[in-house]
Amino acid sequence: MAARFRTLLSEKQRQTEPQTDAARERAAFDRARAAAELPIKARAAALAWALAALFSGLIAFLTWNDRMGFTNPGFVIGVCFAVGAALTFAVSFSRRSRHEEHEGHEGHEVKKRRLLKADLTTRRPL
Repeated sequence: MAARFRTLLSEKQRQTEPQTDAARERAAFDRARAAAELPIKARAAALAWALAALFSGLIAFLTWNDRMGFTNPGFVIGVCFAVGAALTFAVSFSRRSRHEEHEGHEGHEVKKRRLLKADLTTRRPL
């Protein structure tokens, strides 16, 4: 059973691996580019959360009355969106530091070089 599983795995791996060196290099480059774009996408998401908080604050301002005060639903929702924006923005910076802990605190350029010189058989950095 184990031998059968190994053969199935090796067949699957052969099918998913790019066939030429250029295709392997392109796949490694695509993975490096996706990793570099991740913080930018997270910060764009934080901006979207912040805009939602501003919109909710505007609605709270337009519907404000003294009886409800800060329990106005627009204000409460705006605070939730603002907290979400702050957390998303903070995580966009801390994600890299957590990755560096696993890589042994290497510099960004060293990690980029290691990723671009990926071991083409296992698709992991050398």
